[in-house]
Amino acid sequence: MAQLVPTLAYPLLARVYSPAEYGTFTILVSVGAILTVVAAGRYHMAIMLPAAEADAVRLASLALVFSSVVSVVMLVPIFFLRGQAGRLEPLAESSQWLLVVPLMVFLGSAFETLSYFSMRRDRYVDVTRAGVIKAFVASLAQIGLGVAGMGVAGLVTGNLASLATANARLLRTYRNAARPVGCDLARYRDLAGRYKDFPKYDLWSSLANALSYNLAVFGFATLYTSATVGSYALAYRIVVLPVTLVGTAISQVYFREAARRTHSTMAALHAFDRVVKVLVAVSLPPFAVLLLFSDALFATFLGETWRYAGSLAAALVPLMWARFVSSPLSTVYLVYGKQRALLCWQIGILSLTMVSFLLGHLYAWTPKHLLSIQSLALAVSYALLLVGARRVVQGAGRRSGAD
Repeated sequence: MAQLVPTLAYPLLARVYSPAEYGTFTILVSVGAILTVVAAGRYHMAIMLPAAEADAVRLASLALVFSSVVSVVMLVPIFFLRGQAGRLEPLAESSQWLLVVPLMVFLGSAFETLSYFSMRRDRYVDVTRAGVIKAFVASLAQIGLGVAGMGVAGLVTGNLASLATANARLLRTYRNAARPVGCDLARYRDLAGRYKDFPKYDLWSSLANALSYNLAVFGFATLYTSATVGSYALAYRIVVLPVTLVGTAISQVYFREAARRTHSTMAALHAFDRVVKVLVAVSLPPFAVLLLFSDALFATFLGETWRYAGSLAAALVPLMWARFVSSPLSTVYLVYGKQRALLCWQIGILSLTMVSFLLGHLYAWTPKHLLSIQSLALAVSYALLLVGARRVVQGAGRRSGAD
């Protein structure tokens, strides 16, 4: 439901917002997404790991404090940089809204932290309901404000309102668990030190990952127009739907289950192989349809203005299919303490993305040509990530002598 609601809203959103308006909003969201990755110091990813519930509460608190401080601090550079961004034509409209990014970052980071904490306590239903509320609020607000002619302001306001309401839904679980836990600063320091590999390695790995995903937005904004950015952004959102609809949910649950199976290599490998088979089976039909019919589907459901977005969507299919199958299993790198290996892979992904845009600039590639080459190259990288993840599980068994 959380993914179905915005999917059903796309035909209406596409008719009340232009590609250029959607492109401006996407640039803001991309800036926020990159900064959200670093805001909590990645300590929210460690919430699943400690045996004591009180330590999980402390890690959640630590992540929320980091998010608050980082969001406030980033106001200063954003205030001074928005003038420079306004001088670039594709970024001129976005620069007027940059001051809302810190709030967007705090709300997004808090939602991640509260979601992982709720899952730690097996409150999967709460996380699901929060996702549905978030989707409903965003869709209804953006459609209503778009009909009222608010343009980019409508998209931004709907986004912030959806994050705020979703956080309010999840806050109760954290608040109830945090009440009995005292403010032991020494214990907080111990936990920060014990899980220091998350800010030390996973932060940079995740930042490289976020940059590689969002670099395309800035690349298209630099090489082409805001309308092209908008077409790419909507194409990406629709093609990534299977990843977010099924892949993210499986990733979150698999992370929890993988952490429970580290004592048995046989059980860990069985779970790994089973998830791969499920992901391949459920992903082939929707991705095949998008590859073959995306032009016609976009023109029919979103309007003829968005037909070009359909051709970009077809170019994205190889990357998204490989990402759908590989990303949920990549959490084994965190479970088995292989953050450095994941960081190296993410740097490789970022490098490939940057090289593709450099070549696109040098050889004057069209957006679809550039996107097709980039998609195939990154798909191969995700396949290598999957192979490496299985070897990590096998290697852990050999080192420990587990069955």
